[in-house]
Formats: sequence, structure tokens, C-alpha cells
Amino acid sequence: MTNGTLELLISNPQGMHVDAIVASDGSGRYHKITEAVNAAPSYSNRRQPQFHARMDYIRTATVAVSGKGFRARDMTFRNTAGPQNHQAVALRVDSDQSAFYRCSMEGHQDTLHAHFLRECNVHGTIDFIFGNGAAVLQNCKIYTRVPLPLQKVTITAQGRKNPNQSTGFSI
Repeated sequence: MTNGTLELLISNPQGMHVDAIVASDGSGRYHKITEAVNAAPSYSNRRQPQFHARMDYIRTATVAVSGKGFRARDMTFRNTAGPQNHQAVALRVDSDQSAFYRCSMEGHQDTLHAHFLRECNVHGTIDFIFGNGAAVLQNCKIYTRVPLPLQKVTITAQGRKNPNQSTGFSI
């Protein structure tokens, strides 16, 4: 992560230029994140467009991101599927070098893939921090939820398949 990216994540949002406001209640220009992404210009010189989203998702799949260098700040990624629906990811990011600052990831089983998180809240029941990656959680709070009968709370499930890989979780 570059110093400029780190400064963007921890800077004061007052006066920050926002390219698109997404709000499911109609108070933003776009109702869905995909609408804002599709409206973004192709081949722009801007490295990272700024989106501000106010949304409440109640479906099983919450957010999926692909690409390099995804950043999120002051956002909640909530999966409301409930423990009876088992694996239901709140945030799936196939983006190398992703970072999250003051975010909340809320789900039950398999809430969050491995990434860099700072001052975030992570909620879950079973294997809710999982994947085969190098993950760092700095100054984060981890909250466990009540499991279904005959289930046990398990916070992490590192998915390393080869003992020579340099992956793991640092909490």
C-alpha cells in the first residue's frame, strides 16, 4: 500500500471529492452500486474513483469485488442470511492488496476472506475469517454470534493447502 493510499483511507472525509453517491433510499444519484460503476468513464486517468454508498442489503450475497487495490472506508458489509443458511459471505474480494478502514463485516459462516483491515468490526459464527491469503487485522474488534445447536464458534479457517506457502492471519 502506498503512502498516498494510506492517507486517503485515514484522512478526514470532509471536503473529499466524491464521484458518485449510491443510496437505496433514492437520496443519491444512483440506486445500485452497479449503476454507478457502469456510469464511470472507461479509460479514465483517475486511479481510484470515489464512491459513497448508503445501502441496506437483505439478500444472501452482499458484496463481491474483483480487481487490484480495492479500498473501503466507513462502510458496513452485512449478510442477513442467518446461521440456518450456512455459508453466506458478507464480503468477497478477489482483489490483491485490498484495504478496509473503519468498516464492519457482519455475517455468520464465512463472513470475510483474508485482507488488510484496520479499526474494523468483524462479526460471525463459524470460520468467519477464512481463506488462503496473508491477512492482517490491526486494532479490529471480533464479535462472535450464537451458533445453531450442535455447532461451535470458530473464528478463523486458514485455507493453506501447501505448507510452503507464505500465507496466514495476523490479528
